[in-house]
Amino acid sequence: MFDLSDKITLITGGQRGLGKAMAEGVAECGSDVIINYPFEGEKARAEETAGLIAALGVRTHIIKADVSDAGDVERMFGEVERVFGRVDALINNAGITSPPAWIHEMPVADFDRVIKVNLRGSFLCMKYALPLMMARKHGCIINVSSVAALRAADSEFSSIANYSASKAALLALTRQAAADYAPFGIRVNSVALGHIGKTELAAEWKTTWPEERVKEYRLKVAKATPLGRSGREDEVKGLIVFLASEASSYITGQTLINDGGLSIL
Repeated sequence: MFDLSDKITLITGGQRGLGKAMAEGVAECGSDVIINYPFEGEKARAEETAGLIAALGVRTHIIKADVSDAGDVERMFGEVERVFGRVDALINNAGITSPPAWIHEMPVADFDRVIKVNLRGSFLCMKYALPLMMARKHGCIINVSSVAALRAADSEFSSIANYSASKAALLALTRQAAADYAPFGIRVNSVALGHIGKTELAAEWKTTWPEERVKEYRLKVAKATPLGRSGREDEVKGLIVFLASEASSYITGQTLINDGGLSIL
């Protein structure tokens, strides 16, 4: 039931971090993988990831596209159709955040930038993937959300209202799309991820923190999580494979939470 042989999966932001782990997960179960990366500076990482995945015996393809740009996304799915003829699964993984700031101190540009990538980007990819899926009356979309959509972030360390708002809106987008496209045999689900230890999402602004502050933040997260630790990238793989496979064929419009129990408190 978890076999993804003869499937074609596109993963946005699949060149590194959690996207790379997701790409490895579906490839290990037999899916061909299309890796989207956002700009030329990430091409080498995309090629490296594609090489690692190709070693698993599946086809790989990389495409540069800014998911927040409608023209780029339309071109990307045009290339997918030309090269593969279809796409079976879309994983909207690409996402960014900004330095923590309370709303009254947050630069408007930071709010706009995060919403543009995280929410508009997922919308655009769905917009251009759905017609390919509708034509075959089959498809699967997985939107990568966050535990930040379900509970307030820590006001001291990670108050990021723009990120939380973008990820919460993604859950609503998931539900509506699931209802609209179910008659076409298309399932749409989301995953709400907790703190994943090696994710690169916030790496840029965390480098501005003193080492002691980073350590304090990690200890506080672990203490707040019932399982007592951050998650691992490999712990996301199984969840993605499950939602992309026939094992979840009767699941749509749902949010599966992978957060070590953080959201239950």
